[in-house]
Amino acid sequence: LTNIEIPEGVTSIEVGIFKDCSSLSRIKFPQTITSIGDYAFQSCSNLTNIDIPENVTSIGYNAFYGCKNLMSIIIPEGVTMIKDNTFWGCRSLASVTIPKGVSSIGTSVFNECRSLTSIVIPKGVTTIKNHTFFNCSNLTSITLSENVTNIENQVFTGCSKLTDIIYNGTEEQFKAIKIGL
Repeated sequence: LTNIEIPEGVTSIEVGIFKDCSSLSRIKFPQTITSIGDYAFQSCSNLTNIDIPENVTSIGYNAFYGCKNLMSIIIPEGVTMIKDNTFWGCRSLASVTIPKGVSSIGTSVFNECRSLTSIVIPKGVTTIKNHTFFNCSNLTSITLSENVTNIENQVFTGCSKLTDIIYNGTEEQFKAIKIGL
């Protein structure tokens, strides 16, 4: 299975439906898709690019976990939560666009995304959860809004090239951020 075109009218990509399809390199979604289930594309190691339709409002846990050749992703405006482990192990992921409506980024979302060099966290996010950027070894820059009040444990462990944390709040707000280990 290398190419898939999902027919118009389908609204959901079910849990684990393409999990471990390591030869899958291209998928075309209809505009009717509104949700991508947990584990839907986990370990689809030949998937390089994916165009998520604008109508998608939900992306499940581990949806793209282990898609090691996935290079870029634009998360649609309707998505408000990026669930745990969504892009864990996407080692080629160099470009991520997170929409302004996202208010929650789960644990280990970008863990092991070694090609990611910069990212902007939207204003709605208040907490950066455990291991979010763990071992993102080429991450050099992150922009945080003034609304971030909590950075949990080991968020930047292994981010050896991180040189710029751009914070859009005041010094007083920055000092009030609860920072884990």
